[in-house]
Amino acid sequence: MMRPIDFGVVFWGPEFRDYFLEFCLASLMSPNNIPALENREDSRFLICTTREDWECLQTHALFRMLTRTIQAVWLELPAARAEETKIQRMSRGHKLIAETIHAGKAYGSFVYPDTVFADGIVAEAQDRAKSGKKVVLANCPRFANEGFLASLTTQGMKRPGEPITIQSDELIAMALPHIHSETSRYEWDAAFFYSRSPVVVWWRLPGSGVLMYSTCWAPILVDYAGLAMHDTTTLEQWTIDGDYIYRNLPDRNDVYASTTMTLISFTPETRLSYLPLKRLRTDYVPLANRWFKEMNLRSFLFSKTMDPLKRELFSKPLRLGAFVDSKESKQVEERASTIMSRCLFPIEPRTQSALNLLWIFNDGLLKNLLLWLKQRVRRLRSLLTSVQTPRSGAPV
Repeated sequence: MMRPIDFGVVFWGPEFRDYFLEFCLASLMSPNNIPALENREDSRFLICTTREDWECLQTHALFRMLTRTIQAVWLELPAARAEETKIQRMSRGHKLIAETIHAGKAYGSFVYPDTVFADGIVAEAQDRAKSGKKVVLANCPRFANEGFLASLTTQGMKRPGEPITIQSDELIAMALPHIHSETSRYEWDAAFFYSRSPVVVWWRLPGSGVLMYSTCWAPILVDYAGLAMHDTTTLEQWTIDGDYIYRNLPDRNDVYASTTMTLISFTPETRLSYLPLKRLRTDYVPLANRWFKEMNLRSFLFSKTMDPLKRELFSKPLRLGAFVDSKESKQVEERASTIMSRCLFPIEPRTQSALNLLWIFNDGLLKNLLLWLKQRVRRLRSLLTSVQTPRSGAPV
């Protein structure tokens, strides 16, 4: 029998508790997700949250459905530290989950509470594990806003207390009219394309689809049985979508990056927004703008935030949604491939200096000064934390 799969999620507060129950868990309870597990008896859902949130879960119909399928386990979320960001606290929760799964030598699946899963993701991940893959990744950018959530309800996909069963193409088609502003600004041909840190780059395809190159890969399945040493350094200083996978499982042959798994990460514009999207000054000079965008992409792909695995996965084109396989589609794909081929090698320091000057021209001196100060403060805090924290990662 296949070893168990332990799911893990971190959240706190009524907003993300409701997101988890009404959208994330609802979609994971579709027929070909958690109910499709071969080893349901030993699999668990590790929920790292506060005591108050854990108690609030108990009476919800979908949570009761979950506990009738696999065991739900509470991991108490550590209290927030002074001057700790929400992201840092979430990473501490992910570290607790990862250490728990590693101790049990199970497969692990990290779940974000503000995500909707297409039906079949768990079944596919299970199949890949049985074929010998130690890591299964799925593309998961911040794709949709609150309009997408409303659409799920109005189109009858979401019903109180019932699973959300939705196919991949349907999920993308419902999300496309409600693309979050963070992802909108990474549309390559848009006048407001923001090339400072393009975590995804995408083009529209004829029909209801997009072509995407992405650095946003979610760990759908991680095999902890083969990890003699479990490196949690990333989770002490960064987030789980940093270089955590590369540090622990660097062999590319162990990693399966799915082109078919579909999950939609959503964030309301009322909570995080980049609106109004603004046209950069360099966009008014076409030749200079093309050079500027490509050089910035090269700079980002070879920055310290990118590990070799992410860099390699970025070169993998992803077709999302229902698209028309036509001459126009092939033209888009060929053009995108040509652009990407020019961006997959590092830039020289002199070119980086020119980019920095152009960003001052685009964003203004004050904004760049504030960004520089923010980066220095972050580095100082990181340095102070590393001095005050022993190698074990336990607080002094």
